[in-house]
Amino acid sequence: KSNAMTQERVDILQSLGFAWVTRTGWEQKFEQLKEYKRKHGDCWVPNKYPEDQVFGNWVLTQRAEYRKLQAGKHSQLTPERIEALNGLDFAWTYGNRIWDLRFAELKKFKEEFGDCLVPNKWPDNPNLRNWVIAQRHDYKRYRENK
Repeated sequence: KSNAMTQERVDILQSLGFAWVTRTGWEQKFEQLKEYKRKHGDCWVPNKYPEDQVFGNWVLTQRAEYRKLQAGKHSQLTPERIEALNGLDFAWTYGNRIWDLRFAELKKFKEEFGDCLVPNKWPDNPNLRNWVIAQRHDYKRYRENK
């Protein structure tokens, strides 16, 4: 089969900055995730991200593929992709997300009030109040098991 590519055509295409190898869909979404983190400070893209639901689903899929890998099942997630996502401090589970979110709220609370003593009956953010109570309870159990 004859090849229509010639050195002249290579040179002309390269003069335009032609990309000989395109990024995969995964790489494009990963770049989008890097941009999201730059703008928002984290990788917690909502599943139904209003700006781009396909992107939100992609992030959800990364977590699902990771769970498959952890369960010893076949996964599209390669070690290189895991390393790239870890480089963005990607949280693989929602448990980490809630903890990180509440911790960020506690930091804001401390900035505003000067301490971490969230009142037990604080109506402004009952989720933070409950999380602080849970942290104290978990710490007590942690100390007892040491």
